[in-house]
Amino acid sequence: MQITICDGKSDELKHLGMLAEAASREDGPGQGVGIVLFSNEQDLLVKLAKGRISPDIVIVDLDTQGEGIEPGRRIRETGYSGPLILVSKSDDYAIPAFDVHAYNYVLKSDDDAGRLRRILKEALAEQRVARRKQLILNDLTGHHNIPIDTIMYATVRKHLCLVCIEGGQEIEFVSTLEKVEAKLAPYGFIRCHRSYVVNVAMVTKCRFGELTLVDGAKVPVGRSYYESVRDAVDILRSQVNKDSAWVYDSVAKQGLR
Repeated sequence: MQITICDGKSDELKHLGMLAEAASREDGPGQGVGIVLFSNEQDLLVKLAKGRISPDIVIVDLDTQGEGIEPGRRIRETGYSGPLILVSKSDDYAIPAFDVHAYNYVLKSDDDAGRLRRILKEALAEQRVARRKQLILNDLTGHHNIPIDTIMYATVRKHLCLVCIEGGQEIEFVSTLEKVEAKLAPYGFIRCHRSYVVNVAMVTKCRFGELTLVDGAKVPVGRSYYESVRDAVDILRSQVNKDSAWVYDSVAKQGLR
């Protein structure tokens, strides 16, 4: 799971990051929530538009640019459709927030710090339910409903698609890797090779040319995919340590505890 926060003021960005970290810890041990901080809106927009990050929840400060609801609108224009939480010191944009399908609107006051944590816990719980969505496959043995978060990777073998699931089970079926990628991309999967799509949460090590997964399996990384895969793995590094919530600074690239 990943919470992405954008705020142009470093002190407020850090404050929101700490509130999000507190909410993720209250969400329960072993849940594995990564927190991504952006001080530059354009940097966030580019990464969203290019699929370099796949946040489950986005929090945006509306006060940095002084443009009202526009930062939220620009985020929606990248294609992000998940929970969008808008933060401001004023309630002037609370009603316009409906225009960008905001999940909620939070005022920057000490009284609302607890409210933001509650809202985040609710959003995290809803997103966990959504992540349990299934990939429906049909092969020669019958009909399969596979929880998406149990899939390690998908590949092609002799003109068939193959999905590898936790525990080593493999299911072959007729499809194209492009169609499978389109179904899995919203759930944290990324193309790492012309013949492979991998679940980033299953990656424990990323080296040039090769990924190591949680069960020790090796998956190839194509030269042209390496940079985007490396960035995705760095951002979701918290998935390796399920009992910790990490804060990722997109500028300094340092984990804060």
